[in-house]
Amino acid sequence: MNFWELLRHPRLSRLLGVRWSGQATDGLFQSALASFVLFSPERQADALSAAVAFAVVLLPYSIVGPFVGTILDRVSRQRALFFANAARGLNLLVVALLVFSGQTGVLLTVFVLIAFGINRLILAGLSAGLPLIIESKSLISANALAVTGGSVLVVLGGGLGVAIRNIFDHLAVADHADAIMVLFASGGYLTAALLALRLGRKEIGPLPHEIKEASFKEGLI
Repeated sequence: MNFWELLRHPRLSRLLGVRWSGQATDGLFQSALASFVLFSPERQADALSAAVAFAVVLLPYSIVGPFVGTILDRVSRQRALFFANAARGLNLLVVALLVFSGQTGVLLTVFVLIAFGINRLILAGLSAGLPLIIESKSLISANALAVTGGSVLVVLGGGLGVAIRNIFDHLAVADHADAIMVLFASGGYLTAALLALRLGRKEIGPLPHEIKEASFKEGLI
């Protein structure tokens, strides 16, 4: 299949809708965090702030990673995508409140870690479900489209975040403008959750043999 045929593929397009809407929102959310933590005129960014910011982005992948496979092989991946995106959207409402009040302490860090940790689960679920909705001969092309398109949308989401901040920067103090960006991101994740409902409950797995294999592995541990 060529590029346009993949985009028109009825099942693949639904999966891409969930993935790309979430990744565009990732870019928006990361743009809001960068603005709030590193570039806010109310606080001076230093090397420690930058190190903490990068740790917040990377740490969840190490913490959540070992448990992701087990979860996705035991429950409906479509339901996992829905509830994970919905939880992430609600979580960002709390982040927006903390940003609005100018908090940069442990509480904000915890909620941001939760958001990025959930993202690890979502991306793994989308990758695991891809082979079940596209023909094997088109799998490599579909995966390249999903990954490349997602990367582009992260960048575009970041640009959208900058645009939103510039619009509201004249209407509110810096922290309030950053909080508005986070609210937009919350809406983006809730949209991704609704798009996940377009997938069938068992459409992206797990398959029966995957559930059995997961149970067998647990029995060995």
